[in-house]
Amino acid sequence: MEKHLIILSGNIAVGKTSLGPKLADRLNAKWISESEISMLFPNLISDQFAESKLISEITFSSLRTAMILSKFQMDTSIIVMERGLLDDLIFFNVWKEKYNLQQYEGFIADLHAILNNHPLYFTTHTIYLKNTRKDVLVKRINKRNLIYDHVFTEEFLLRLEEAYDHFLQLDSQGHVYPIDVSEFDIHDTIQVGTLIESVIKNLKISLNEYQ
Repeated sequence: MEKHLIILSGNIAVGKTSLGPKLADRLNAKWISESEISMLFPNLISDQFAESKLISEITFSSLRTAMILSKFQMDTSIIVMERGLLDDLIFFNVWKEKYNLQQYEGFIADLHAILNNHPLYFTTHTIYLKNTRKDVLVKRINKRNLIYDHVFTEEFLLRLEEAYDHFLQLDSQGHVYPIDVSEFDIHDTIQVGTLIESVIKNLKISLNEYQ
C-alpha cells in the first residue's frame, strides 16, 4: 500500500488548522497539527530573540520529520499535516532579515537537505491554500489573540505570501496544488465539504485502497 503525506501549506490564518482535521477524517488519515509539535517547546516559540528563532526553526523541522517517519513506520498510510519542511524554510527566509539571520541561510538549507534525505518512501502532496485578502487574514489573526500574533502585520503577511509564491514554484519534491480560499468561510459546512472534495480530486489518490 502506498504512503501519502498531504501538507496543508499557506499563509497564516488561511484555514489550515480548521480544514486539516476534517480532511484527515474524510481520508481516514492521521492528522498532525502545528500545535502537536509546538506544545513540546511552548516557551521557545513565543520568544522573539534571534537565537530562539534559529533554534525554533531547527527544532520544528527536526521534530516534524521525526513525527512523519514514526507515524509511517507504525503502518499509517496517509498523513495530513499542518505545514511542512518547505513552510519552515519559507518562514525562515522571511524572518532572517528581521532577526539578522542571513549568516545561517546555508546551514538551514543543508539541514533541510538532510531531513529530506531518508530511506522511507512516500508521495508528498502540497495543498497550497492561497488567500489574497490580507485584510481578512489580519482580522482572523486578531480574533485568535495568540501570544506571538502581534508581529503578523499586513506587510508581514504580504512578504510571506510573496515567499510562498516564489518557493512553491521552485519545489520539485512533490505535487503542489494551489487552491484559492480568498472567499472561503470555514464555518460554512457546505463550503467546507465542497473544498474537501476539491482537494481530494486534486490529490488523485485512489480512496478505495484505504477504505
